[in-house]
Parts: sequence; structure tokens; C-alpha cells
Amino acid sequence: ILEASNPDFISFDSPSGKVDYSGTLTDKADFIRSIEKGADSLQPLEVGHNVYFTNVMGLIAIEVGRELRWDNKKQQFINDTAANSMLSRPFREKWIDREVVEWMNKYQFSV
Repeated sequence: ILEASNPDFISFDSPSGKVDYSGTLTDKADFIRSIEKGADSLQPLEVGHNVYFTNVMGLIAIEVGRELRWDNKKQQFINDTAANSMLSRPFREKWIDREVVEWMNKYQFSV
């Protein structure tokens, strides 16, 4: 059963003349397609980054068990070394090509 605080949310019909996204690829398939074709994805990189980091920040806050403050310009938590240390980790060679691992470990976000 699908429920919502406002039943209108569930029964929403898009106004005529609007773009229909019902046949659109999933975000992952769209990303792969954009790489294969060298084309723009439906979701700009910045949007994907912000969505991803919103989730990561929430998970880190749960892990450390406290409220955290985020500096979007610096892309790190404010005055919280423990939380910042959880923003990155070394990539493991087992899952990816050695040269790619070395490059990613060299250039990934570091605190």
C-alpha cells in the first residue's frame, strides 16, 4: 500500500504539454550511456555529487552519533577531524586496475 501525507501526491498527473520522463533510463544507466556516447547525462555532475554527499553526511553523522556542520566551499565538516577522516578511504586493488587505484588514491579528496 502506498500512502502519503497528502493523497494528491500519489494521484498527481503531469499537465499536458510537459515532458514525459516515464521511458527515461535509470540514473546509473544514463551515466553509463553518457560515458559510452560522450554525451551529457540527464543529471549534471554537480547535482549527483550533492545528492551523494547529502547521503554520506547523514551516514557519517549517524556513525559519530552527533550533529555535524558542513562547509560546502571546503567540502568538509567544520571543526570535526573524526568526521572528516570518514570522507575518504584508500581504494583496494582487488576491485580495480592497479594504475587506476594509484591515480585515484593520489587525487581523491583528502582531509
